[in-house]
Amino acid sequence: DLENKRTGSPLKQQGPTAENLSQAEILLKDLFMDVSKAKKLQHPQASDIELDVSNLHERWSKYCSIYRDLYGQLHELYVPPGVDWSKLLSDKQ
Repeated sequence: DLENKRTGSPLKQQGPTAENLSQAEILLKDLFMDVSKAKKLQHPQASDIELDVSNLHERWSKYCSIYRDLYGQLHELYVPPGVDWSKLLSDKQ
């Protein structure tokens, strides 16, 4: 889409890109939790693991910045719904 923006063509990848960034955010959260566990367990490579996860977070932040620059302000990343509460409640009523 960066090339499409330069040429004035329509942007086509906003949805898939937002979904990918959202999934990456969830995975990063899990990785940070794993880093905490590695530190608690005094894993010999915990500091290396923490550095790698921090580098991944910096890359993710950079991609989010590119997304905001390309598509405008990022209001909310797409997170697949777990439970459709409104539908469930209306069905039960």
